[in-house]
Amino acid sequence: MENNGPPLPELEKLSQLISALKVYALKSANEQWAKKVSAIYCAPRMDSWDDLAWFEFAKDWEVVEYLLSDTTKARKLMRSLYYCLQWYGQNELDRLQCMKIID
Repeated sequence: MENNGPPLPELEKLSQLISALKVYALKSANEQWAKKVSAIYCAPRMDSWDDLAWFEFAKDWEVVEYLLSDTTKARKLMRSLYYCLQWYGQNELDRLQCMKIID
């Protein structure tokens, strides 16, 4: 069992992070749509983000420290956040595609 590393941040803090990532995904999907790049959203590789990039979203150093701690649980959370970002972005592209078809 892995006991080293910082504790998991409160659910409220993680919820705020997910909300910020959703806003980011919607914005980047709309930018991708405007450029007519692709109908498939490709989320950025979040494992390459540094502490300042994460702080932009989390607005909390405890969350940033946890995400960058490289523990098994932190890596699982990062993977989940990546899929969440991918889902929000693809959902937005699909919505825009449906709106285009309706018009």
